[in-house]
Parts: sequence; C-alpha cells; structure tokens
Amino acid sequence: KQVYERDKYTCQGCGIFGTYLTAHHIKSWKHFPELRYEVSNGKTLCEPCHMRTDNYKGRGKKTKIASENFTRIAVATL
Repeated sequence: KQVYERDKYTCQGCGIFGTYLTAHHIKSWKHFPELRYEVSNGKTLCEPCHMRTDNYKGRGKKTKIASENFTRIAVATL
C-alpha cells in the first residue's frame, strides 16, 4: 500500500493512471529477502511495464551476487 501511495497510484514506467497496477520488487523477492518489505525496493507498474522488467515472474533468475556487482558498478560510475 505504501508503494502505491508514494507513487500516487501511477505506473512509474509509462505514467498511466487508473488501471491495474502491481508493486514491483526492484531487487528480487527471492534473492533479497531483507528488502521484501522496504518501500524503497518497490515501484508501481502497470502489467505491460511489469512484464518488461528483467525479473518478471522469475525471468533472468538473477543471483544476489550478480545484482550486488551491478549495483556496485552503477554507483561507482555516478
């Protein structure tokens, strides 16, 4: 509920409002249990935008180590 409220019930991918929305876990539910209920690890997406994410319904099967390495590289380039 907090993710939807923060994002004003608007898809953060395409900006659509007033349709079915999903609270997407940015970092995988499976590999990051410590982040499951962190609002900062969520964003509101409509189903078409949610389907395009790299971890939609287990797609990509990212590992925790690969995701952490990506985060470290992304932060280092800022």
